[in-house]
Amino acid sequence: MGFGLLLCAYFLFTFMSVAIGDYSFATFIIGALVASRAIRGLKDYNPRFAWLYPFSALYGIMAIYFAARMLDGLFLWNLPLYTPLIEGIAEWCRFVVEVGFTVIALWSSAEVAFSVGLTKHRDRAVRNIVFTGIGAMAQAVILVVPSLATAGGGALQKVLFLYLLLVYLLNSFCFYGCFSAICPQGEEFGRPSKPSRFRFMNELNRKLDEKNEQARLEYERNLQNQNQKYSAKNNNRHHKKKK
Repeated sequence: MGFGLLLCAYFLFTFMSVAIGDYSFATFIIGALVASRAIRGLKDYNPRFAWLYPFSALYGIMAIYFAARMLDGLFLWNLPLYTPLIEGIAEWCRFVVEVGFTVIALWSSAEVAFSVGLTKHRDRAVRNIVFTGIGAMAQAVILVVPSLATAGGGALQKVLFLYLLLVYLLNSFCFYGCFSAICPQGEEFGRPSKPSRFRFMNELNRKLDEKNEQARLEYERNLQNQNQKYSAKNNNRHHKKKK
């Protein structure tokens, strides 16, 4: 459906880009490609996911900028990429793109979850939008007043860093929850498992297929009972009207 790829793209844009630092251009370009593939599948279920395309493209543009900056540092080409103005613009662009991508992805996921009756997943996504907004406001304040980043020995910056890591984790769990709970129509009870070369895998797949089949039969019985009750109520109303 696309939530798995969306989770991978988000992981690359956030955790991986923080982990590898100056080499984040690699995660940006790979993440942009993965995100584009995810959006292609998800927009069929909620057209709002298409709004992520511009942000994915901007991640790709930022990847080119960060790659050029790194190569300039390695080969000393003396490109004008380290001026305070350009660095400030790059930081603001990265901030806006990350927040925009996250909020749209969460909001679109919340709508899809609500459309299939998963109110808990919808509520988690909305909660994470609030948490993301709080982190975004704190980041914006530090970008406007850079001296706050070093105040108190960088205590505020460290607290914000830990808070953002927590938000990244919560958002990742949210996307994973949608990935594990939402599936395309017709695959609610899983697909038949493919034969494996390993006996123990075939045994596990057989048990899983049996559980999926039992769940499907139980669902059909409940649906049939509901239809019978509905038909009985309609018949009673029809007889009362005749009387």
